[in-house]
Amino acid sequence: MNSVQHQASFAAPFQHSLLVRGKLLGSGGYGSVYKAYWGNQPCAVKTFFLTQSELAQQSIQTEISFHQKLRHRHIIQFYRTHEEHGCTYLLMELAENGSLEHAITKGHLAVDDWTTKRRLASEIAQGLAFIHQEGIVHRDLKSANVLLTKHMEVKLADFGLAQIKPMALASVQGSSQSRANDDVVAHMCTAANQGSVEAQLFLGWIYDHGHGVDRSDKDVFWWYRLAASHGTMVAQLRVAEMYDKGQGVDASVEKAASWYLRAADGGSASAQFQIGSMYMDGRGVKQDEEKASRWYHSAAYQGHSDAQYKLSNMYFLGRWVEQSDEEALKRFTMVEQQGNSEAQHRLGMKYWDGQEIRKNDTEAAN
Repeated sequence: MNSVQHQASFAAPFQHSLLVRGKLLGSGGYGSVYKAYWGNQPCAVKTFFLTQSELAQQSIQTEISFHQKLRHRHIIQFYRTHEEHGCTYLLMELAENGSLEHAITKGHLAVDDWTTKRRLASEIAQGLAFIHQEGIVHRDLKSANVLLTKHMEVKLADFGLAQIKPMALASVQGSSQSRANDDVVAHMCTAANQGSVEAQLFLGWIYDHGHGVDRSDKDVFWWYRLAASHGTMVAQLRVAEMYDKGQGVDASVEKAASWYLRAADGGSASAQFQIGSMYMDGRGVKQDEEKASRWYHSAAYQGHSDAQYKLSNMYFLGRWVEQSDEEALKRFTMVEQQGNSEAQHRLGMKYWDGQEIRKNDTEAAN
Protein backbone atom coordinates (compact mmCIF):
# COMPACT_ATOMS: atom_id res chain seq x y z
CA MET A 1 0.00 0.00 0.00
CA ASN A 2 1.25 3.48 -0.84
CA SER A 3 3.00 5.29 2.01
CA VAL A 4 0.76 8.32 1.51
CA GLN A 5 -2.13 6.26 2.88
CA HIS A 6 -0.25 5.71 6.15
CA GLN A 7 0.43 9.33 6.98
CA ALA A 8 -0.26 10.15 10.62
CA SER A 9 -2.30 13.21 11.43
CA PHE A 10 -0.62 15.80 13.65
CA ALA A 11 -3.94 15.97 15.52
CA ALA A 12 -3.63 12.31 16.59
CA PRO A 13 -2.90 11.54 20.28
CA PHE A 14 0.78 11.98 21.07
CA GLN A 15 2.75 8.74 20.87
CA HIS A 16 6.52 8.52 21.15
CA SER A 17 6.44 5.65 18.66
CA LEU A 18 5.18 8.10 16.00
CA LEU A 19 7.93 10.65 16.63
CA VAL A 20 11.30 9.66 15.17
CA ARG A 21 14.00 12.24 15.83
CA GLY A 22 16.81 12.68 13.32
CA LYS A 23 19.84 14.94 12.98
CA LEU A 24 20.36 18.09 15.00
CA LEU A 25 19.52 21.20 12.96
CA GLY A 26 20.46 23.81 15.53
CA SER A 27 20.45 24.77 19.20
CA GLY A 28 20.02 27.89 21.29
CA GLY A 29 19.81 29.06 24.86
CA TYR A 30 16.46 27.40 25.58
CA GLY A 31 16.39 24.27 23.42
CA SER A 32 17.43 22.33 20.34
CA VAL A 33 15.82 21.71 16.96
CA TYR A 34 15.94 18.35 15.19
CA LYS A 35 14.78 17.02 11.87
CA ALA A 36 12.09 14.45 12.65
CA TYR A 37 9.25 12.34 11.34
CA TRP A 38 5.74 12.10 12.78
CA GLY A 39 4.70 8.78 11.33
CA ASN A 40 5.68 9.27 7.69
CA GLN A 41 5.41 13.06 7.87
CA PRO A 42 8.68 15.05 7.82
CA CYS A 43 8.73 17.83 10.38
CA ALA A 44 11.00 19.73 12.75
CA VAL A 45 10.82 19.20 16.51
CA LYS A 46 12.02 21.81 18.98
CA THR A 47 12.70 20.50 22.47
CA PHE A 48 12.69 22.67 25.59
CA PHE A 49 13.69 21.47 29.04
CA LEU A 50 11.36 22.81 31.74
CA THR A 51 14.07 22.96 34.42
CA GLN A 52 15.03 26.47 33.31
CA SER A 53 14.71 29.96 34.70
CA GLU A 54 11.35 31.67 35.00
CA LEU A 55 12.40 34.05 32.21
CA ALA A 56 13.23 31.13 29.92
CA GLN A 57 9.92 29.39 30.63
CA GLN A 58 8.08 32.66 29.94
CA SER A 59 9.87 32.95 26.58
CA ILE A 60 8.93 29.37 25.70
CA GLN A 61 5.25 29.94 26.51
CA THR A 62 5.31 33.21 24.56
CA GLU A 63 6.72 31.44 21.52
CA ILE A 64 4.05 28.74 21.66
CA SER A 65 1.11 31.07 22.36
CA PHE A 66 1.95 33.41 19.48
CA HIS A 67 3.14 30.79 17.00
CA GLN A 68 0.04 28.59 17.21
CA LYS A 69 -2.21 31.54 16.26
CA LEU A 70 -0.26 32.51 13.12
CA ARG A 71 -1.17 30.80 9.85
CA HIS A 72 0.49 32.29 6.78
CA ARG A 73 2.39 31.15 3.72
CA HIS A 74 5.57 32.86 4.92
CA ILE A 75 5.45 31.80 8.58
CA ILE A 76 6.71 28.38 9.63
CA GLN A 77 3.62 26.26 10.30
CA PHE A 78 2.86 25.23 13.89
CA TYR A 79 1.67 21.62 14.25
CA ARG A 80 1.37 20.76 17.95
CA THR A 81 3.03 20.75 21.38
CA HIS A 82 3.39 18.11 24.05
CA GLU A 83 4.82 18.17 27.59
CA GLU A 84 6.23 15.04 29.16
CA HIS A 85 8.99 14.06 31.61
CA GLY A 86 10.15 17.65 32.12
CA CYS A 87 10.40 18.40 28.41
CA THR A 88 8.22 20.37 25.99
CA TYR A 89 8.08 19.27 22.36
CA LEU A 90 7.10 21.76 19.66
CA LEU A 91 6.37 20.11 16.29
CA MET A 92 6.42 22.40 13.27
CA GLU A 93 7.01 22.57 9.56
CA LEU A 94 10.41 21.47 8.29
CA ALA A 95 12.40 24.03 6.28
CA GLU A 96 14.72 21.75 4.31
CA ASN A 97 17.18 24.45 3.18
CA GLY A 98 17.86 25.77 6.66
CA SER A 99 18.26 29.43 7.49
CA LEU A 100 18.92 32.42 5.28
CA GLU A 101 22.06 32.97 7.38
CA HIS A 102 23.29 29.50 6.38
CA ALA A 103 22.49 30.13 2.71
CA ILE A 104 24.48 33.38 2.76
CA THR A 105 27.52 32.13 4.69
CA LYS A 106 27.77 28.90 2.66
CA GLY A 107 27.50 30.74 -0.64
CA HIS A 108 24.20 29.13 -1.65
CA LEU A 109 22.83 32.55 -2.54
CA ALA A 110 24.75 34.11 -5.41
CA VAL A 111 25.95 37.65 -4.77
CA ASP A 112 24.61 38.88 -8.13
CA ASP A 113 21.30 36.96 -8.03
CA TRP A 114 19.14 40.03 -7.48
CA THR A 115 15.98 38.34 -8.76
CA THR A 116 16.10 35.81 -5.91
CA LYS A 117 17.14 38.47 -3.39
CA ARG A 118 14.19 40.69 -4.31
CA ARG A 119 11.81 37.74 -4.04
CA LEU A 120 13.17 36.75 -0.62
CA ALA A 121 12.90 40.34 0.61
CA SER A 122 9.31 40.51 -0.64
CA GLU A 123 8.39 37.26 1.12
CA ILE A 124 9.97 38.44 4.39
CA ALA A 125 7.97 41.66 4.12
CA GLN A 126 4.74 39.72 3.44
CA GLY A 127 5.26 37.55 6.53
CA LEU A 128 6.04 40.58 8.69
CA ALA A 129 3.04 42.49 7.35
CA PHE A 130 0.77 39.61 8.37
CA ILE A 131 2.30 39.44 11.87
CA HIS A 132 1.90 43.18 12.34
CA GLN A 133 -1.67 43.01 11.04
CA GLU A 134 -2.39 40.48 13.79
CA GLY A 135 -1.07 43.01 16.34
CA ILE A 136 2.26 41.29 17.01
CA VAL A 137 5.88 42.42 16.67
CA HIS A 138 8.56 39.75 16.18
CA ARG A 139 11.44 41.60 17.93
CA ASP A 140 14.08 39.06 16.88
CA LEU A 141 14.11 39.22 13.10
CA LYS A 142 17.49 38.17 11.72
CA SER A 143 18.80 35.91 8.98
CA ALA A 144 19.03 32.97 11.41
CA ASN A 145 15.27 33.20 12.01
CA VAL A 146 14.39 33.39 8.32
CA LEU A 147 14.09 29.78 7.14
CA LEU A 148 13.99 28.43 3.58
CA THR A 149 11.95 25.49 2.27
CA LYS A 150 13.09 23.00 -0.35
CA HIS A 151 11.56 25.41 -2.88
CA MET A 152 13.62 28.30 -1.38
CA GLU A 153 10.48 29.96 -0.06
CA VAL A 154 10.76 32.16 3.04
CA LYS A 155 9.33 31.04 6.40
CA LEU A 156 9.67 33.32 9.43
CA ALA A 157 10.38 31.47 12.69
CA ASP A 158 11.20 31.80 16.41
CA PHE A 159 8.62 33.88 18.28
CA GLY A 160 10.23 33.64 21.72
CA LEU A 161 10.69 37.43 21.99
CA ALA A 162 7.46 38.42 20.23
CA GLN A 163 5.08 40.87 21.87
CA ILE A 164 1.76 42.46 21.11
CA LYS A 165 2.24 45.93 19.63
CA PRO A 166 1.32 48.04 22.70
CA MET A 167 4.02 46.35 24.76
CA ALA A 168 6.51 49.10 24.12
CA LEU A 169 7.34 49.53 27.78
CA ALA A 170 10.56 47.97 29.02
CA SER A 171 10.30 45.24 31.61
CA VAL A 172 11.12 46.44 35.11
CA GLN A 173 13.73 44.31 36.85
CA GLY A 174 14.93 44.07 40.44
CA SER A 175 13.31 44.15 43.88
CA SER A 176 10.99 47.03 42.97
CA GLN A 177 9.40 45.11 40.07
CA SER A 178 6.08 44.35 41.82
CA ARG A 179 5.60 47.95 42.94
CA ALA A 180 6.62 49.21 39.49
CA ASN A 181 4.11 46.85 37.85
CA ASP A 182 1.37 48.20 40.13
CA ASP A 183 2.32 51.75 39.19
CA VAL A 184 2.33 50.93 35.48
CA VAL A 185 -1.08 49.24 35.68
CA ALA A 186 -2.53 52.14 37.66
CA HIS A 187 -1.28 54.71 35.14
CA MET A 188 -2.46 52.60 32.19
CA CYS A 189 -5.91 52.18 33.78
CA THR A 190 -6.19 55.96 34.11
CA ALA A 191 -5.17 56.44 30.48
CA ALA A 192 -7.47 53.64 29.29
CA ASN A 193 -10.47 55.09 31.13
CA GLN A 194 -9.70 58.42 29.48
CA GLY A 195 -10.00 56.76 26.07
CA SER A 196 -6.44 55.72 25.20
CA VAL A 197 -6.76 52.74 22.84
CA GLU A 198 -3.07 51.87 23.30
CA ALA A 199 -3.62 51.62 27.07
CA GLN A 200 -6.75 49.52 26.59
CA LEU A 201 -4.84 47.10 24.36
CA PHE A 202 -1.95 47.00 26.82
CA LEU A 203 -4.25 46.11 29.72
CA GLY A 204 -6.11 43.52 27.67
CA TRP A 205 -2.81 41.88 26.79
CA ILE A 206 -1.31 41.78 30.30
CA TYR A 207 -4.53 40.32 31.79
CA ASP A 208 -4.65 37.82 28.91
CA HIS A 209 -1.11 36.61 29.61
CA GLY A 210 -0.84 37.26 33.36
CA HIS A 211 2.15 39.60 33.00
CA GLY A 212 2.52 41.51 36.26
CA VAL A 213 -1.15 40.88 37.16
CA ASP A 214 -3.32 37.88 37.99
CA ARG A 215 -4.77 36.49 34.77
CA SER A 216 -8.45 37.42 34.41
CA ASP A 217 -10.68 36.58 31.43
CA LYS A 218 -13.27 39.14 32.54
CA ASP A 219 -10.66 41.91 32.60
CA VAL A 220 -9.31 40.71 29.25
CA PHE A 221 -12.77 40.98 27.73
CA TRP A 222 -13.51 44.36 29.36
CA TRP A 223 -10.39 46.10 28.03
CA TYR A 224 -10.38 44.50 24.59
CA ARG A 225 -14.08 45.30 24.21
CA LEU A 226 -13.33 48.97 24.87
CA ALA A 227 -10.51 48.98 22.31
CA ALA A 228 -12.69 47.09 19.83
CA SER A 229 -15.40 49.73 20.08
CA HIS A 230 -12.85 52.23 18.71
CA GLY A 231 -12.40 50.10 15.59
CA THR A 232 -9.13 48.40 16.58
CA MET A 233 -8.91 45.26 14.45
CA VAL A 234 -6.70 43.26 16.85
CA ALA A 235 -9.14 43.85 19.70
CA GLN A 236 -12.16 43.07 17.49
CA LEU A 237 -10.66 39.69 16.62
CA ARG A 238 -9.96 38.87 20.28
CA VAL A 239 -13.48 39.91 21.35
CA ALA A 240 -14.91 37.69 18.60
CA GLU A 241 -12.83 34.75 19.84
CA MET A 242 -13.99 35.30 23.43
CA TYR A 243 -17.68 35.39 22.43
CA ASP A 244 -17.06 32.28 20.31
CA LYS A 245 -15.52 30.35 23.23
CA GLY A 246 -17.51 31.86 26.09
CA GLN A 247 -14.27 33.13 27.61
CA GLY A 248 -14.81 35.96 30.11
CA VAL A 249 -18.31 36.52 28.72
CA ASP A 250 -21.40 34.44 27.97
CA ALA A 251 -20.90 32.55 24.71
CA SER A 252 -22.76 33.94 21.71
CA VAL A 253 -22.03 32.77 18.17
CA GLU A 254 -24.15 35.63 16.81
CA LYS A 255 -22.02 38.26 18.61
CA ALA A 256 -18.86 36.36 17.68
CA ALA A 257 -19.88 36.49 14.02
CA SER A 258 -20.60 40.23 14.29
CA TRP A 259 -17.14 40.97 15.67
CA TYR A 260 -15.37 38.58 13.27
CA LEU A 261 -17.09 40.46 10.46
CA ARG A 262 -15.83 43.83 11.73
CA ALA A 263 -12.26 42.54 12.01
CA ALA A 264 -12.55 40.87 8.59
CA ASP A 265 -13.69 44.15 7.04
CA GLY A 266 -10.63 45.73 8.64
CA GLY A 267 -8.36 43.26 6.83
CA SER A 268 -7.64 40.54 9.43
CA ALA A 269 -6.94 37.31 7.53
CA SER A 270 -7.71 35.23 10.64
CA ALA A 271 -11.10 36.94 11.01
CA GLN A 272 -11.80 36.52 7.30
CA PHE A 273 -11.18 32.78 7.62
CA GLN A 274 -13.38 32.50 10.72
CA ILE A 275 -16.32 34.42 9.26
CA GLY A 276 -15.97 32.44 6.06
CA SER A 277 -16.30 29.22 8.06
CA MET A 278 -19.34 30.59 9.88
CA TYR A 279 -21.04 31.44 6.59
CA MET A 280 -20.12 27.99 5.29
CA ASP A 281 -21.67 26.22 8.31
CA GLY A 282 -24.49 28.68 8.97
CA ARG A 283 -23.15 29.19 12.48
CA GLY A 284 -24.12 32.53 14.00
CA VAL A 285 -25.11 33.82 10.56
CA LYS A 286 -27.42 32.67 7.79
CA GLN A 287 -25.63 30.17 5.58
CA ASP A 288 -24.39 31.95 2.48
CA GLU A 289 -22.24 30.11 -0.06
CA GLU A 290 -21.19 33.23 -1.94
CA LYS A 291 -20.04 35.09 1.18
CA ALA A 292 -18.17 32.03 2.50
CA SER A 293 -16.28 31.74 -0.78
CA ARG A 294 -15.56 35.49 -0.88
CA TRP A 295 -14.11 35.56 2.64
CA TYR A 296 -12.02 32.42 2.05
CA HIS A 297 -10.60 34.02 -1.10
CA SER A 298 -9.79 37.22 0.83
CA ALA A 299 -7.95 35.29 3.57
CA ALA A 300 -6.17 33.04 1.06
CA TYR A 301 -5.02 36.09 -0.92
CA GLN A 302 -3.20 37.23 2.24
CA GLY A 303 -1.52 33.83 2.56
CA HIS A 304 -3.79 32.24 5.20
CA SER A 305 -3.00 28.53 4.75
CA ASP A 306 -6.22 27.14 6.29
CA ALA A 307 -8.31 29.30 3.94
CA GLN A 308 -6.21 28.14 1.02
CA TYR A 309 -6.85 24.53 1.98
CA LYS A 310 -10.60 25.13 2.28
CA LEU A 311 -10.62 26.63 -1.21
CA SER A 312 -8.62 23.68 -2.54
CA ASN A 313 -11.36 21.32 -1.38
CA MET A 314 -14.11 23.60 -2.68
CA TYR A 315 -12.60 23.68 -6.19
CA PHE A 316 -11.94 19.93 -6.06
CA LEU A 317 -15.56 19.16 -5.13
CA GLY A 318 -17.15 22.02 -7.06
CA ARG A 319 -18.74 23.21 -3.83
CA TRP A 320 -19.84 26.87 -3.99
CA VAL A 321 -17.38 27.51 -6.84
CA GLU A 322 -17.13 26.20 -10.37
CA GLN A 323 -15.46 22.79 -10.21
CA SER A 324 -11.85 22.93 -11.42
CA ASP A 325 -9.28 20.19 -10.92
CA GLU A 326 -6.63 22.54 -12.24
CA GLU A 327 -7.43 25.26 -9.70
CA ALA A 328 -7.74 22.68 -6.89
CA LEU A 329 -4.36 21.18 -7.78
CA LYS A 330 -2.70 24.60 -7.88
CA ARG A 331 -4.02 25.46 -4.42
CA PHE A 332 -3.32 21.99 -2.94
CA THR A 333 0.26 22.36 -4.17
CA MET A 334 0.63 25.80 -2.53
CA VAL A 335 -0.65 24.49 0.82
CA GLU A 336 1.40 21.28 0.56
CA GLN A 337 4.53 23.40 0.16
CA GLN A 338 3.62 25.06 3.48
CA GLY A 339 3.76 21.65 5.20
CA ASN A 340 0.00 21.02 5.60
CA SER A 341 -0.29 17.27 6.25
CA GLU A 342 -3.85 16.95 4.94
CA ALA A 343 -2.88 18.72 1.72
CA GLN A 344 0.14 16.43 1.36
CA HIS A 345 -2.15 13.43 1.68
CA ARG A 346 -4.73 14.81 -0.77
CA LEU A 347 -2.11 15.81 -3.31
CA GLY A 348 -0.43 12.42 -3.04
CA MET A 349 -3.74 10.68 -3.68
CA LYS A 350 -4.33 12.84 -6.77
CA TYR A 351 -0.95 11.75 -8.15
CA TRP A 352 -1.78 8.17 -7.15
CA ASP A 353 -5.16 8.24 -8.89
CA GLY A 354 -3.85 10.14 -11.90
CA GLN A 355 -6.45 12.89 -11.53
CA GLU A 356 -5.92 16.01 -13.69
CA ILE A 357 -2.22 15.15 -14.07
CA ARG A 358 -0.43 12.08 -15.31
CA LYS A 359 -0.31 9.33 -12.70
CA ASN A 360 3.07 9.56 -10.99
CA ASP A 361 3.87 6.97 -8.30
CA THR A 362 7.18 8.64 -7.45
CA GLU A 363 5.55 12.01 -6.74
CA ALA A 364 2.86 10.27 -4.69
CA ALA A 365 5.44 8.51 -2.52
CA ASN A 366 7.28 11.78 -1.93
